[in-house]
Amino acid sequence: REQETPEEPPLPRAPATSRPWAPPPQQGLARGGMKVFHKGAASGWAQDVLVVRHATGHVVSTEWLVSWTAGAGDVDVYVSNPVHGRTLLKGAAMRVESEGSPARFAGTGSAGHAQPPGGCLAAAVLPGGGIVEGENVLEYVPRAPSGAGAAARDTVECRLFLWHAATRVCVCDIDGTITRSDLGGHVSSFSGVPHAHEGVCDALASLHARGYRVVYVSARPLTGAVGIARTRALLFDITQDPVSLCRPPRGPIFTSPHGTLGALRDEMRGDSKRWKVVRMAAICALFRVSDAGGGLCAGFGNRLKDVEAYREVGVSDSNIFLVGPHGVRTGAALPAELQAGNGSDQGSPPRGRASPRARASPKTSPPS
Repeated sequence: REQETPEEPPLPRAPATSRPWAPPPQQGLARGGMKVFHKGAASGWAQDVLVVRHATGHVVSTEWLVSWTAGAGDVDVYVSNPVHGRTLLKGAAMRVESEGSPARFAGTGSAGHAQPPGGCLAAAVLPGGGIVEGENVLEYVPRAPSGAGAAARDTVECRLFLWHAATRVCVCDIDGTITRSDLGGHVSSFSGVPHAHEGVCDALASLHARGYRVVYVSARPLTGAVGIARTRALLFDITQDPVSLCRPPRGPIFTSPHGTLGALRDEMRGDSKRWKVVRMAAICALFRVSDAGGGLCAGFGNRLKDVEAYREVGVSDSNIFLVGPHGVRTGAALPAELQAGNGSDQGSPPRGRASPRARASPKTSPPS
């Protein structure tokens, strides 16, 4: 007789409410999403984290990237959500070895010490472990500095998302894709005035309601005036459809790992596409630990280099959507030379071949 496979314990879920749970506003954020730091304390930034759980028991994640402008020492990691409140992740302490370097987990064999020990993460996603399915708030809390002249450091927040390995994921660019232009997206971050394409938020929300999840990958910098805190505020607090007032569904945000000047240099050199491919490939690898059928299945962008990046991680042309003033088109609708991957144009796709009425909407064909 074939041995029966034990049933996987269900992930803990947030209590059902009339509206999806959203974390409280980021602590210390002024209007527009700029962080206000404690006087005399070193500021810090962190990328969001995606955790994927497999039926085989494997629990894997993207790297836990956090750094401060000054100071060194140990860092405690807390996770909070409406089910368990605020919980210290046991066995997940981090340490900044030298000033300006990113924090790393101690005593692990994980790649680059950028992920917590496997046993710690597996325990944290069990019922009562602290992490629940969907969105959690992740806090990096530096311990009190020791020694004369040691720099104090601020607590840094980001978001952690726990998804099943069978989750189908859409990746979406931000500036020029959700916002009507690259420049308009940055202006909107500061002004607080929405600048979204009509219908794009509706399309993403419709996919989310049908079980898909959205990851946002942007060339925006991690640090600085338009860093990840302001980007998160732009997406989830400011941006809304100009007609339906729908907002983009919540999901992890992955930006350039550099500051403002580094991100600008990458954009000028064309390196932003390379690191986007690296980031998306890392996300794909999380789902390939087992054959559960999840992973990246569609991409939304506004430039031809977005199409090329999505192709490189295995997204089919029919599931690549280009958004712009021309409307919405799929990768399969691009000129033949670009379908073959030989296009050299790195700017916006050519206009005039799609109806202006073909706006993104909930009727957009779902990814296959």
